[in-house]
Amino acid sequence: MEPLTEQSGNAVYEQVVSLLLSIRDCHLRLGSPEEFTEYATTLRHAQRRKRNLMRLMDEHKL
Repeated sequence: MEPLTEQSGNAVYEQVVSLLLSIRDCHLRLGSPEEFTEYATTLRHAQRRKRNLMRLMDEHKL
């Protein structure tokens, strides 16, 4: 995920969101949704200037 977060562009953002959805699913299956929430919150804070990424994350409730 790190290399992707250093890039920008809508195609990259869609890839990031796709990975986040998979990660969220894994955490739900493992019974650790709070760990995903913490990760997503940290990612949002670090990437807050990327408006299109934030919009996509909002659309997918990430």
